[in-house]
Amino acid sequence: MDHPKLSEHLASGLFVLARDMSLKSRIALHIAARLLGPERLGRQRAKVERRRIKVGKPHLVEVFYDPADPYSQLLMQVLPEFEARYDVYIRTHIIGAPGDDAVPERALLKAYARKDAQILARKAGIDFTYMDAPTAENTDDAD
Repeated sequence: MDHPKLSEHLASGLFVLARDMSLKSRIALHIAARLLGPERLGRQRAKVERRRIKVGKPHLVEVFYDPADPYSQLLMQVLPEFEARYDVYIRTHIIGAPGDDAVPERALLKAYARKDAQILARKAGIDFTYMDAPTAENTDDAD
């Protein structure tokens, strides 16, 4: 961790926590920290990267695209340049709009997203016009 006070605080908190735990729980905490810690994650990433280079595959970028979403439309407009610039392979997954429980005020979100995507495009120097498109359906089979 970069912040020494935070590290000290977390370490003291874990010490207090560990002091009140059974030996089995302490061991489980230690094992979990080793399995989920940043060192192991770094080693796993390095191993996958070595394997990718060995077989000569480009990096994979997975894109989840909703045809009716302004941000998705803007993203699709810049993806070809991104793919060429960074020598990556892009796999696109067509998705539908999120359910009503995730978007309680869909009309407001849609209006804001249109306006925001156009502002972003203008700031990036991209010629962008939102096109009304139906939401994707039957997306389970679209990949």
